[in-house]
Amino acid sequence: MKRWMVISATVAFAGNVFAAELYVSPAGNDAATGTKRAPFRTFERARDAIRAMKKDGGLPRGGVTVNFAGGEYVLTNTVVLTPEDSGTPDAPMRYQSGKGEKAVITGARSIMGWRKLTETVTGVTEQAQGRLFIAEVPKGWRFHSFYVNGEGQQVSRWPNNDNWHSWPVYSVYDHHGINVGTNAPLAHLSGNGDAEMFIIPNEWWNILASVRNVNPAKRTLDFETKNPVRPGKWGPAWMPHQYNFMNALCLIDEPGEWCVDTVAGRVFYWPPDGDMNGKTTVAPAPNMYQLVRLEGDRETGPCVQYVNIIGLTFRCADRLEEAKWPDNWVKRNSENPDGAIFMVGVEDCEFSGNTIVDVGACGLTMAYHVKRVKVVGNEIARTGSC
Repeated sequence: MKRWMVISATVAFAGNVFAAELYVSPAGNDAATGTKRAPFRTFERARDAIRAMKKDGGLPRGGVTVNFAGGEYVLTNTVVLTPEDSGTPDAPMRYQSGKGEKAVITGARSIMGWRKLTETVTGVTEQAQGRLFIAEVPKGWRFHSFYVNGEGQQVSRWPNNDNWHSWPVYSVYDHHGINVGTNAPLAHLSGNGDAEMFIIPNEWWNILASVRNVNPAKRTLDFETKNPVRPGKWGPAWMPHQYNFMNALCLIDEPGEWCVDTVAGRVFYWPPDGDMNGKTTVAPAPNMYQLVRLEGDRETGPCVQYVNIIGLTFRCADRLEEAKWPDNWVKRNSENPDGAIFMVGVEDCEFSGNTIVDVGACGLTMAYHVKRVKVVGNEIARTGSC
């Protein structure tokens, strides 16, 4: 029988149609051979093995199936599939959970070393005194979601509700500055961009702007965003103009709330039960906005073709702050167009039976030149964009 690769692989066949199988396991080893008994450890290693296979002797008829054993696969970078990773009509590439298994591809990073906050820190509210825990994280790591034992926690905010009709109303003094009124908690609100302002410029749009240049005396602040929808200088009276502040220590005033300080490299959290022993805490890893990216040439080709992703779970990706949105992003209304699974320059692929959950932007984005892609039977929940 012709050998199809420089490493070992299981080869299944029916009649005259051959198909290679590779195996990946959280307990595997990327120095292994990728067989069922000696699986790889990472998604990228399986991808690279297929690349080597193609260079060595070409793809077997029937293609290649990569089987992921159950468990978590923690990404350190986005998995990128390019035209180099394409299959053919007779030899598609298939990445799937093994039979009866639940494989989870996650961008989560653990946060450890929690301790009770005992020192004096400026900005702690009266309600949170003696109740906060603190953990050190790398400086500059700005994440927008935080999970304790797998459950998402509420970022600190003011006001403490989701009913935007009841939020305070701002007034605009120019295109980049807002007067927030007399009751807003500006005394200790950071203007370094960590805090965000959830702005409702009208009933069908919202903005998540980074807060800058807070002036408590004048009751004003600036905001930074590349969102194409902004509060105008002279907004008509019928527009809502409501707002909400998020992610600041001075806003933690209820159990379950948290915030991150990127300058000091600290996370603050008020556990509802007053204890952090035995708890698992994670947040999306730095720059983990896309978990898997299928990227071909959107103008002239080649495209990513005949790659099928079946029955996997994708979890825990972040969103890029609006102030950092690339200038070339095409946005529908004011929504973040990024996605945990991102496709550009893709044809004749399949994404079916997967789960996408707890991501900061869209679950699946098909951006430019995406044709004949089958998307069936996926479950997508708790996303930041629609």
